[in-house]
Amino acid sequence: MYNSLTGTITEIRSSECCIDVGGVEYILSVTSGALQSLQPGSRQRLLVYLHHKEDAMKLYGFADETERTVFTKLLKVSGVGPSLAVKILSGLPSRRLASAIEEGDIASLSSIPGLGKKTAQKIILALQGTIVSADAAAGGPHGDIISALADMGFDRNAAAEAVRSLINKLPEDLDKEEAEGRLMREAIVLLSRGAGA
Repeated sequence: MYNSLTGTITEIRSSECCIDVGGVEYILSVTSGALQSLQPGSRQRLLVYLHHKEDAMKLYGFADETERTVFTKLLKVSGVGPSLAVKILSGLPSRRLASAIEEGDIASLSSIPGLGKKTAQKIILALQGTIVSADAAAGGPHGDIISALADMGFDRNAAAEAVRSLINKLPEDLDKEEAEGRLMREAIVLLSRGAGA
């Protein structure tokens, strides 16, 4: 129903933020990683997830698509609700969480406050092999470049498309650092021409 909210951050709390969108103020429950990137008075775009149950509706906000994808996958695990999913993502950033799940690292997962060993085992059994593919889909090997472009204000999907269209045009003799720098510069030029600015 909702994909994102863009507006002015009006208040930051321990695990929530308030965002004013056209005169309507929303309260979002957010991860600690998302909170770190927010400043009161700043204009932000946050990806959201609306959790609806019989007696309440609650909005959850995310820093990027990877974080939201992992959140929705965690919700499919028996015993993991949205509040616990936010705690898990606050305890381990999405990429570290993916590694812990793939490696079957129960100790790292169960070190998160509110997450016991039994639920950690359930998460590993249910999600092993699925989080990495979700992370790759959100950006693949060039996910950092796509995230940086999105942070600059470009549409994430347009940024991903621009990066994909430019990858095969790079000279083969460039080292990794040179290739990434050139890819970033050329993607900015392409997007600034109207492909998502």
